[in-house]
Amino acid sequence: DNKDIIQKKILNIVLMLPLSGQNYKMGQSLLNSAQLAAEKKDNKSLLYTIIDTGDEEKFLSRLYNVLDNDIDVIVGPVFSNKVNQVKEVIKNKNIPMIALSNNSKLQDKKLYTFGLTLEDEINALLNFSFKNNLSKYAVILPKNEYGNRVEKEIKKFQTVYNITSFNFTYYDTDSPNFYEISKNVSNFEERKDN
Repeated sequence: DNKDIIQKKILNIVLMLPLSGQNYKMGQSLLNSAQLAAEKKDNKSLLYTIIDTGDEEKFLSRLYNVLDNDIDVIVGPVFSNKVNQVKEVIKNKNIPMIALSNNSKLQDKKLYTFGLTLEDEINALLNFSFKNNLSKYAVILPKNEYGNRVEKEIKKFQTVYNITSFNFTYYDTDSPNFYEISKNVSNFEERKDN
């Protein structure tokens, strides 16, 4: 499989980035990086097909259209929901995909994630704070899968280092009230009474 890709004269890459919508700046930055990498390599054998994952109406139809081409690899998308959509569409196509996501739960046969995982980030943060003698932690988490993964990783850290001073606060992602959350985390009412 990989030998065929290396021997080809033109490498056909589908690049899936959010080039419109609320995350367009991130998408543009990643696109600039891809263009810079291609220029630095002076590699004329790369053929990019770019799909905007921010355009909900055209995203999947554009993906179906390019699947008729001889695609060597898909780079992207960035966000888990889009990765899952693409994964479903290409499941029988034998096309490797390098998702620009740090969600390690997405990894699968022919699907690779790129970047620091959530677990890596949490461990780096907790190890840094532990080494700097920080002992009290307030953790504000969304009530969703992401929040559950963060909590699980923190609890592993707690067990290893026998730390009990974690205060977990959860918020509803649909209507977060950060004013109330900040009052709870800071024990505002108790401090006010004192």
